[in-house]
Amino acid sequence: MPSQPTRSRTGCGPGYADSLPRRDWDLLVGLPARVVAAVRALDLDPDRPTVPEALVAMETIASGRRQRGRLLPEVVAAIYAADEDTAGPEPVSVSAVLDACAEAGEVLAARVPTAEAAAYRRWLMAVATATGRRGGAGGHPATGHPVGVAQLRLLDEIERGLAG
Repeated sequence: MPSQPTRSRTGCGPGYADSLPRRDWDLLVGLPARVVAAVRALDLDPDRPTVPEALVAMETIASGRRQRGRLLPEVVAAIYAADEDTAGPEPVSVSAVLDACAEAGEVLAARVPTAEAAAYRRWLMAVATATGRRGGAGGHPATGHPVGVAQLRLLDEIERGLAG
């Protein structure tokens, strides 16, 4: 497909950051943080400790470095190379995040080889799930705290959006 990034068997040549339009690249790199923020925004107990959940999400994001292919390692490298925003986080709009997921799904379908696109989708869902999944006896795997129905619905909507 001519709209897909140029790739070589040796791993040389332009990476995704250079071959995707800047807007598309920024979308794929910025989406994990936005998804984490959206899932956390629907937390039923905002007073509970958030450090364990943040560590689980960060660990899941970092796991993309070890994935086969080039897209995920490049995305993770770009996430960790980005300058921190000193102004603080912007308020989360769940509907804007869902729109971004749908847009990312379209970008992945149109511009990224199928295997790389599927790996990105699985990885982003793992990041979202690590932030808000049920674990153990009905609670989050890191803390045991319950997850709300709204978070579970959001995870479903994120997955649908990413499907492209």
